Amino acid sequence: MWSTKNEVLQTLHDIKQNGMQRLYREDVVTQKDIIIPDSGELRTEIVAEFLLSYPESFETIHRITRRKSYVTSTHNGVFRNTASNRVEEHIAYELRNIQHFPDSLGEVLDYQIPLNSVRGDGAGAIDLISDDGSTLYLLELKRWDAKDTLLRCVLEILTYWLLVDRDKLVRDFLGSRAIRIVVPALLIFSESQQHQELDAHRPHLAALMDACDVRVFLLERTRDGYNCREYKRV
Repeated sequence: MWSTKNEVLQTLHDIKQNGMQRLYREDVVTQKDIIIPDSGELRTEIVAEFLLSYPESFETIHRITRRKSYVTSTHNGVFRNTASNRVEEHIAYELRNIQHFPDSLGEVLDYQIPLNSVRGDGAGAIDLISDDGSTLYLLELKRWDAKDTLLRCVLEILTYWLLVDRDKLVRDFLGSRAIRIVVPALLIFSESQQHQELDAHRPHLAALMDACDVRVFLLERTRDGYNCREYKRV
């Protein structure tokens, strides 16, 4: 679809004119990554470089203040949608029931946290949130065989971080006196495609993640459940 860098950049400028809230769903982000012939760069690196050059473009993503609580009262430890074939939904529920990851995520507070204020606004939901006592993590969870580009994962959780009313989120879950830094983060499986992209040479994407303080946690399945550790770039 894109044979030159200028074509990629023109696509991004067109999206920017209409607002960036849906960027993480656009083909230029979601399609399998390729090297653009005329520049020899990965398409996702061109996108990341563009976003670093136009940080103000994220200002088109406006916060939604949810009227109801962010806490879902029916999330009481009983997984009601047992017929669901959404693997990530099952993993999120399992992690919620494990709850404590003392050396990484802290306490997993809830899963599928709705962002919408009115039905049908298409705001989406945060997969998981966790609290380590000083930081509240908004977590985008990906199953072990997910094919999403790393850039797509980063932009999705960053979009949710911009959409959510962070002060209200902290109050709803932890009370009016709680003080937390709210941070966007990815929760991906060790050795997954996204993990491999993290370890690859992608300087613009790495710089974008650093600029937006997007953290990464790695999951591993064990006989008893899951292990989790924070990813540290070498």
